[in-house]
Amino acid sequence: MSTSTLQVGPGAILTVDEQLVCVLRFVSSTEVEVSVVETGKKKTVTLAEISHSMGSRAVLSSVELNEVDPEAWKEAVERFHWLEPLMFKHDRSVAEIRAVAVELMTSQVSIYRWLKKLEEHRNIRCLLRRRRGDAGTKRLSAEVEAVIERVIRDTYLKELKPSPTVTYNVLETECRRLGLSCPSKGTFLNRLDEILPAERELKRKGKNAALKHRPNRGSLPGVNGLYSIWQIDHTEVDIELVDSVDRIAIGRPWITVVIDTFSRMVVGWYISFDPPGTIGTGLAITNAVLPKDSWMRDLGVDYDWPCQGKPRIIHCDNAKEFQGNALELASQEHGFQLRFRKKKTPQYGAYIERYLGTVGREIHALDGTTFESVGAKAEYDPAGNAVLTLENFEKWLAHLILGEYHQKIHSGVKGKNAELKSEYAEEPRTPLQRFHEGLLGTDDFPGLGVLPITGTPEQLYQDFLPVFTRTIQTYGVRWEHIDYYDSILDKWIGSKAQSDKRNAREFLFRYDPRDISRLYFWEPDLKKYFQIGYRNMSRPPISYWELKAVRSFIEKRGMTEVNEDVIFRSREARRVIVHDATNLTRGAARERERQRAHRLVGAKKPAGQARSSTSEMPTPSPSKGANTPSLKQIDLQNLPDFDEFEEV
Repeated sequence: MSTSTLQVGPGAILTVDEQLVCVLRFVSSTEVEVSVVETGKKKTVTLAEISHSMGSRAVLSSVELNEVDPEAWKEAVERFHWLEPLMFKHDRSVAEIRAVAVELMTSQVSIYRWLKKLEEHRNIRCLLRRRRGDAGTKRLSAEVEAVIERVIRDTYLKELKPSPTVTYNVLETECRRLGLSCPSKGTFLNRLDEILPAERELKRKGKNAALKHRPNRGSLPGVNGLYSIWQIDHTEVDIELVDSVDRIAIGRPWITVVIDTFSRMVVGWYISFDPPGTIGTGLAITNAVLPKDSWMRDLGVDYDWPCQGKPRIIHCDNAKEFQGNALELASQEHGFQLRFRKKKTPQYGAYIERYLGTVGREIHALDGTTFESVGAKAEYDPAGNAVLTLENFEKWLAHLILGEYHQKIHSGVKGKNAELKSEYAEEPRTPLQRFHEGLLGTDDFPGLGVLPITGTPEQLYQDFLPVFTRTIQTYGVRWEHIDYYDSILDKWIGSKAQSDKRNAREFLFRYDPRDISRLYFWEPDLKKYFQIGYRNMSRPPISYWELKAVRSFIEKRGMTEVNEDVIFRSREARRVIVHDATNLTRGAARERERQRAHRLVGAKKPAGQARSSTSEMPTPSPSKGANTPSLKQIDLQNLPDFDEFEEV
């Protein structure tokens, strides 16, 4: 079973550490008390433990979102729109079921069946039209199948190379002679399509023709409650950072921040030297949804950061980096909607934009700040005064957000105080207090009560990775001039497109931009992803950003022929330049820090990701980070107070 969302709250039945448990109550915003069903013993478990435990048992979906027909997906989303209000509604009436059946133009029996699927799986995938249970199986009699096999072997797979039509005429004659019912021509053509390309070429055209299909083996080398709406945005930070080796200024980082508008809690972020795009947006969203325990441990900070789980809506602006069909499909599948702010209506993004403005003002107190304008900077030299590395800055930012902002009274976050005389009197809260109230409730506010967390962390990570299509050749698959290979590809060499036999078939692949030494191949028969490594296994891992920089390096030198050898030779040449202190420039140092940051992320991936066709997709840490030295020249205890948000 693959349940993408777990509704964790009193009464929920879950499996934790191979034990069936029933949730009794929330102990805190990050822990629940459960009762072991078999023994009745009570114990406390964290939400992170539940997510990890359920995720390790989850069966990943056999439906790849990018393979779904757009009309079929639209139909499934429409079903979900009408069915969602009836999910887990114990007092739903027959009249409600009948009304939804009328809207969807189907029977009441279908509505009940779909609701059962939704309550079990909690994703849109389960509402897609299923193929017949016998789809792909042979339904002809054994006698007819034997005749088809003999005609193909003795007639079609011969050097005379008869056409499919001529071969089918032979089949008709043979079936008539034996008194058997002849299958349709379409069925017969499907049998011909099942012949492996290498076998077809060998039998009909000889060994030389078959060589082109033989695998070339790789060489050694609306804010009404908690999580109702999140807002996401990014900005280039007003500070110069230095590289960790030579301590020279290398430029300004970008940060993508996700904030819960009800509590004003920062639920996740992603920071790097890479400019914003759908990749960084996806990583920021996964960071926001997934548990934070391992992320904070890697970064070396320890705060109460209870944010994990799924919102109902993520509000984005209309910038192109937030646009993308894959990003929207993944969001819909995992139970939240991407909505774009209307143009020329900045008030709709006030929370996130004001927060980024507040962060910016705090940064203006740090050494190396570029300030908000040339006038404000005056004679100050940001590059000459820069002291923080990317790791230092992210750790400083974590202290600022988790240790300062979440703990400070916020005038825009208010709740009732029983000690105040007026019935409507409210007092400001800290974002962390408001989060706890939003989840657990108060005497006057019911709270969310049930936290929707991810039950499939691996599926979440997988669905937000970038996707592309390629044909499969004798050397494997070529992407960005680099060859990848694994034996799982062999059967698909020379495959023709199902819709047009004149064209080669294209297959789906995904990649993690932080480490492109492996791709993830969607095996269309097995309906799962497999890791595909470099064909030349001696090649070093690189990030997608570094690959693009190498390509630019090649183009600037006027090289017309680009191939894998040229790319990796050029990479080594660039690395010599980057690490040569006499040639070190801001751009080169910034690139080195990007390389280092990507390597740190790659090093934190879980074990068991060796190059193998049996390896499954990894579940990475939501973001990069590492234990860093104590910050110098920063007094975290005496930072100026945050400016408060204005009410929208």
